[in-house]
Amino acid sequence: MLYDFVEYLRDQVTVVKLTVTSEGAAYTIFETLNDRGLDLSPLDLVKDHLYSRAAQTPHRLRDMESRWVQMMATLANVSADAFSKAFWASRHGRIRTPQLSETFKSTYADGNGAIEVSQDMLRAAEQYARARYVR
Repeated sequence: MLYDFVEYLRDQVTVVKLTVTSEGAAYTIFETLNDRGLDLSPLDLVKDHLYSRAAQTPHRLRDMESRWVQMMATLANVSADAFSKAFWASRHGRIRTPQLSETFKSTYADGNGAIEVSQDMLRAAEQYARARYVR
């Protein structure tokens, strides 16, 4: 089994190292590469956007990462993508899943908005997980 795994890594996996000048550039490269690869979930794309906005100030990015990890741990037993759609609907009304990440980007376009929505999402995730657990 270990041999098969090593063989898979050797024959099927490509590791690429990119050196960038800033974290913002890293997020841009991530989005560009993602456009050419497998689809990410809407919540992955929201995370990318919020991180890129928070990256304008290093301590804000660390805070954002901490909140995101906590939120994902809270949502471990529920569908995180269902949460992201429910979160949006509770704040802004119904939306189709494919439009979610682009609408997030335009609504929370600056660093302050990204920080505020990440704080709101963490609080909402705790409520969402509790409500799903009770059922």
